[in-house]
Formats: sequence, C-alpha cells, structure tokens
Amino acid sequence: MRWFYNPISFVRIPLKTVAFPFDYLIRGWQRWYRGWRNDIVKYGGHLLIKRWLKHYERQSFLKKLEKS
Repeated sequence: MRWFYNPISFVRIPLKTVAFPFDYLIRGWQRWYRGWRNDIVKYGGHLLIKRWLKHYERQSFLKKLEKS
C-alpha cells in the first residue's frame, strides 16, 4: 500500500492544477478531473497509513514496556 499511496501525489496536485487550462483543451474535463481526484485520494491514503503506522509502532512499544 505504501507504493500506491505515496507522498509524490502531493507534488502532482498543484502541478495538475497549474496545467489545467492546457490539459483541459487537450484531454477534456473528465480525464483531468479523474487524475486530479485520484492524486488527492492517494495523498489522503498516504496520510492515513502514516498515522496508522505511527500509532501501531507506539502501541507495540508500550506493549514491550509492559512485558519488561
């Protein structure tokens, strides 16, 4: 999942927004919007996975301390 929900999508969102007028003329609204929306979802997934891993590692650490 880390490969799919990567932080690179964060860079693509503003680039696609700036390139919108040209991309809209060439590919149309649906294709531009689908790619832009997918990048937002991918970056959101990246943030969720990052938060989950942080919580998971902290929880594991606390369990190890309790066992000691």
